[in-house]
Amino acid sequence: MRKVNLFIPSAGLGTRLLPLTADLPKALVDVNGKPMIEHVLQQTKSEYINKTIVNVHHHSQKLVDYLQTYHKDVVISDESQLLLNTGGGLKKALEILNDDNFLLVHNVDIETDYHINNLIEIAVNQGDAMGYLIVSDRVSTRKLLFDEKMRLCGWHNCKTDEWIYSNSSRKYKYELAFSGIYAVSPRIKAYLSKVEEDSFELIPALLQIAETETFTGVNVSEFFFNDLGKFKR
Repeated sequence: MRKVNLFIPSAGLGTRLLPLTADLPKALVDVNGKPMIEHVLQQTKSEYINKTIVNVHHHSQKLVDYLQTYHKDVVISDESQLLLNTGGGLKKALEILNDDNFLLVHNVDIETDYHINNLIEIAVNQGDAMGYLIVSDRVSTRKLLFDEKMRLCGWHNCKTDEWIYSNSSRKYKYELAFSGIYAVSPRIKAYLSKVEEDSFELIPALLQIAETETFTGVNVSEFFFNDLGKFKR
């Protein structure tokens, strides 16, 4: 099977985990005896991963030191001077890697029994879409909208009842929660390079690209998902 790259976004401020993150990056918060990022690195371990890249911002040097001690092959995307947010972080990771491989993204605070090899197989074997978004039918304040062919066509903030539709030719049929796990084609670099801001959110960028390109939702409601960013002691 063709190799792919892996990006683990780890640059968040960890505000939901205060005071645990007062002097520690969220990725190094202890979860059942080991740092959060260690769980994700184990969850995503695969012979099909070519390069792994991790971005850093909040208490960045501590995370850099950890990775250089225990995972020397991991590439660092340094956002210590400016937090680039979910979209800008993806854009910079793609620029650093600078190759033609699909990029798999797995947020550092997502715990799941869904294995990354499943997404690798989808991306490699069905790689005609711009991206593949892992979604499920679960409680969430924000949902992604998909048409009958599971093509991304909008977004819904369930709390404020705000709706955004990205493609008027696609009528939404499914409303599903995004998991923080997805894969994007290297072709997306051409679109993200047009974004003038350095720091920007991912979902609005994807919705804009979805006007002309396809992002396919992959419903994996049978799997377990947990947001460790909300976990409290």
